[in-house]
Amino acid sequence: MLPNVTPIAELPEPHGTKPGAPKVVRRFADPFAEDDNRANCIRCGYLVEQKRDARGFKTCLQCG
Repeated sequence: MLPNVTPIAELPEPHGTKPGAPKVVRRFADPFAEDDNRANCIRCGYLVEQKRDARGFKTCLQCG
């Protein structure tokens, strides 16, 4: 005979967003788009700022 189990309330997603937190828009460069000639960071993959890309840096400001 199985023991009587009481249901447990579901916990929120551990990596979910906090309520009331602003949504962050993360932009990626599209290498397949003809009109998008921007670069993605070689460390994190996010968009490299235009000024850093023009200077030859291959990483975003956060990665250094």
